[in-house]
Amino acid sequence: MVFLRLAWRRRYLIVLAFAAMLFSGCAGRSLYPKVGVYLKSGDCDQAADIMARGGSEYGSNARLLYLLDSAMVSLQCGAFDTAQQRLHEAEELAQALWTESISRNAASMVTNDYVMPYGGEDYERVMIHVVSAIGYMIAEQLDEALVEVRRLDSLLEMYDRTYAENTVYKKDAFGRYLSGMLREAEGGTDDAFIDYYLAAGIYANEWQRYHTPMPEALAEDLLRMAQRVGRMEEARLVLPEQVVSRFAPAMDEDGLGKVVVLVFNGEGPYKIQDTAIVSIKYGPVTIAFPKIITGTVPCSQATFHLSNDQGAAAAPMALAADINEIARKSLEDKKGRIVAKALARATAKQVAIHGIANSSETKEQKQAVATLLNIFNAMVLEKADLRCWRTLPGQILTARIMAEPGSYEVQVEMCQNQTYNLGNVTLNPGETRFVLLDTRYGPVQP
Repeated sequence: MVFLRLAWRRRYLIVLAFAAMLFSGCAGRSLYPKVGVYLKSGDCDQAADIMARGGSEYGSNARLLYLLDSAMVSLQCGAFDTAQQRLHEAEELAQALWTESISRNAASMVTNDYVMPYGGEDYERVMIHVVSAIGYMIAEQLDEALVEVRRLDSLLEMYDRTYAENTVYKKDAFGRYLSGMLREAEGGTDDAFIDYYLAAGIYANEWQRYHTPMPEALAEDLLRMAQRVGRMEEARLVLPEQVVSRFAPAMDEDGLGKVVVLVFNGEGPYKIQDTAIVSIKYGPVTIAFPKIITGTVPCSQATFHLSNDQGAAAAPMALAADINEIARKSLEDKKGRIVAKALARATAKQVAIHGIANSSETKEQKQAVATLLNIFNAMVLEKADLRCWRTLPGQILTARIMAEPGSYEVQVEMCQNQTYNLGNVTLNPGETRFVLLDTRYGPVQP
């Protein structure tokens, strides 16, 4: 029995020593401000170089976050192939980590979640496909973008099968809206109607919890497609009557093209540590769990301008996805599971601590060992998992303008007359062009 106690004590102390070297907060945090400075100045070479050399700062257990941050830098710098390579690798890794190994789970029960590879929050896994689809759209690879929205559908279906709670993130209105845009761009009128219809329904229902109203442009797109396929009555089921009554289709719509602007706006969500004191068999203990803090979004009002020598048009930009709010609600949905695991972990640690302490010779030694181990646990081991995809934006805004074929200058005007020049696009009859802006860094580099 003494031998077993000593063996257990050695194993636990080895785990403690190893754990003390691991836990330093959100992976890659030190790179985030450095990369941001270079991206804002348009120095993509320096930003890419930091990411290329910075993989070790993330560590092997945060490989997913390194891939995601690297993909966002590549996307901003116009390295679309590299961005997609990173996103696809991230998707495969996240799926592989969906079911965690028993051994790593066991280790986390006597330390914390940092000993396990980070597999991403549910909303982060969804955003892998959203960002990938947008990357393909601005690179004019619409077939590949459609593949990504189908993969997004498959992921959401898996969430639906896995989670019983109705409030869990199972539907993505913006992803469905993107799918409708892509279907329409490729001439699939019936499929576009279905996607617009489903997107409108999600905005009107499930996405109310994210405080994201239906973009007016989506309502107009749904009505345009409904008129083409003769399904106006169905469209009325998901649209307010005042929106339907204002609808006035273009007289010669078939000869027009369309420019869609997508804006990554403001800082994305991040995690901080929250704690609570709970009572278990061995007395009161402190448990730690993550809490989402929404990133700063200085301005949500924007106008999209399209102009050439023949004239100009403007459209207000609408909130299409509030990633900050989605992240906050997503973590709230799983808080019960997080706290339950934290309680189980606290109990397992106390069992281990008391087992080690009881192997001491005297009562005073037992108390001293238990006190020291509890202090070590509170100061080093009991840490919430704060790993997160920090390069996500806080919001995604969108707007579109239908225009005659020709060459146009694209601009986005934000608050306080801050104007972003997004270059020129050439529009052909029936063509849809997609343009991306990240307000944190400026226009995507060519």
